[in-house]
Amino acid sequence: MSAALLDWVPHSRPWFGHEEEQAVAAAVASLQVAAGPKVTQFEGLVAQGLGRRFGVAASSGSNALTALLLGLGVGPGDEVVIPAYVCTSLHHAVTLTGATPVEADAASDTPQLDLGAASAVLNENTRAVVLPHLFGLAVDWTPWASLNGRVGVIEDVAQAIGGRFFDGAPLGGRGRFAVASFYATKVMASGHGGMILGDDEGVLNRARSLIHNDRAPMDRTHLSARMNDLEAALGLIQWGRLPDFVARRRAIAARFDAIKFNSRLIPLPRGAGDLPFRYVVQAEHRAAADDLIAFLATQKVAAARPVERGHEIDAAWAARFPNAARWWATLVSIPCFPALDDEEQRRVILAVQRWCRR
Repeated sequence: MSAALLDWVPHSRPWFGHEEEQAVAAAVASLQVAAGPKVTQFEGLVAQGLGRRFGVAASSGSNALTALLLGLGVGPGDEVVIPAYVCTSLHHAVTLTGATPVEADAASDTPQLDLGAASAVLNENTRAVVLPHLFGLAVDWTPWASLNGRVGVIEDVAQAIGGRFFDGAPLGGRGRFAVASFYATKVMASGHGGMILGDDEGVLNRARSLIHNDRAPMDRTHLSARMNDLEAALGLIQWGRLPDFVARRRAIAARFDAIKFNSRLIPLPRGAGDLPFRYVVQAEHRAAADDLIAFLATQKVAAARPVERGHEIDAAWAARFPNAARWWATLVSIPCFPALDDEEQRRVILAVQRWCRR
């Protein structure tokens, strides 16, 4: 890394230490670097932690979702409901099955997927609804429970593993299935990697057969999307440290809460079980959000929109999804991750306060 970049407070950084180094070195020394016993152990621990019977590891969260949908028999002619306000990986995961992703608007009072909007686009072709716990903020599950019984909700805990529902149950344990991601910027990092969690052994076995392509029949779709033991070795250590990661994120977010915000900039509300994967603030309008990101860059603090679209937000899209368009335009994510040290936190606080005083 260049000296110039070392001066910056990054938007995200994994928290690795001596334990991770030892675990990866041991995996290399074992010569078992493809999928093996570490992956099996990792699957079991994550499934148990989320209150699930089974876990199936994959090479990424996106591939986990694609394999799950294929395991459910989703394909051409089917539809899968996804949020309009979400990263493009969900869209790509659905389209890889041949099915059509159908966007639904966010709520007006939270960037989470709106139940009414999702319900309005359901039809006889709908096979599933993907429900992310955006930024580690827990979705209120109670109103979603009936939809889960009708269609099947897939909880996306890519940004929320380790978080809790309002009653203390783990996020990822309530939907018909859940998918997780262990990418380098996520709550816990194995470099790349993802996982399907659920209780339906038949569906998960079909998903596993799609991920594991060895000796696959020529006439069947297979993904060749395994996690390997090097990634799982990292993941096992990170899983053991997850409670510390969660506590650290909450402590940093609590420190940021003391920033002297004003009407131009307000933090998104959090609940007791939420996991601040991102510390997200809302500016009064798009120009203010752009200005905040640019100003923080002059202070060498990396900030970003917490959701990036694969296309420009045009008038037609904004008219269809007005709440998603507003959240996209006004929300900004500032650095909040466990490896953020005290001095870096101080720099973030000072930079945001300077902007608020401008």
